[in-house]
Amino acid sequence: MSDDVLARSLVDLRSTVGLIRLRAIGELSRLGDPRAIDALSQVAVGDVEDRVRSDAAKAIDALKRRTRPSDDIGETTEQWTGRVLKKASTERVPPQAGSSAKTKKLVKKDLEAPAPPTVTVRSSAAENARALEATRARPPAEAARARKELLDEALAGLGIQIEAKRYGFKLIVPLLNGRKQFVRVGYEQSDFESDKVIVVFSPCGRAKQEHYRWALELNHGLSYGKLGLVAGPQGDEFVMSATLLEATADPAEVRKAILSVAEKADKVEAKFSPEDRL
Repeated sequence: MSDDVLARSLVDLRSTVGLIRLRAIGELSRLGDPRAIDALSQVAVGDVEDRVRSDAAKAIDALKRRTRPSDDIGETTEQWTGRVLKKASTERVPPQAGSSAKTKKLVKKDLEAPAPPTVTVRSSAAENARALEATRARPPAEAARARKELLDEALAGLGIQIEAKRYGFKLIVPLLNGRKQFVRVGYEQSDFESDKVIVVFSPCGRAKQEHYRWALELNHGLSYGKLGLVAGPQGDEFVMSATLLEATADPAEVRKAILSVAEKADKVEAKFSPEDRL
């Protein structure tokens, strides 16, 4: 389990979203595994966010304090090999009483590698089909409970304010630059097969015609979501949104979509409306 957390957190350190990197640093610090020190060192030196660099440096100090000089984990392969060979050369194995045991005579079948065990491969398509059917059959109360549980797991430890709404949930996402961003997580839309989708949505400032080309070019580089237009009460607005299939969405996917939409929407808002509108 700890290796899974380590692997996931090391991947998250390469995220383009500062809040995801910050959470990964916290998980690595709590995990206490010195194998994370090299990755954290790169973040502590080169990250674009001051708070991420600072937290990475603190995590490195904490991990180094937990690692004793005698721990094998901190050794390089060369150091470990030298230590083991030196120990083997100085130790003497006491002679056993009586005659030595006879060596078993090897035959051809002993040298042949055993056949690998048969592994049953699960069908991803079948699992997805079952998830779709289960989601379609859920009564409203059960669906509401499952949606809240998924959101709670996705945002655990991030300090994000969650408010239940008719359409789903309203989130207030704190950002690393001290600003905050409103994000709407809605369940009102369906796809072409009438399966429910999760729409993560955040308004990000007034849209003007001279910015349309810039918006289209930005869309090409977005890892999550897209920038679009909606008609608001004060005219056209840019909105950042991402869409996920509800039946197969997992906590990591939901978390990345929400944090990415919040951070990218705030950057667009800051570009055209410097004041934090929240």
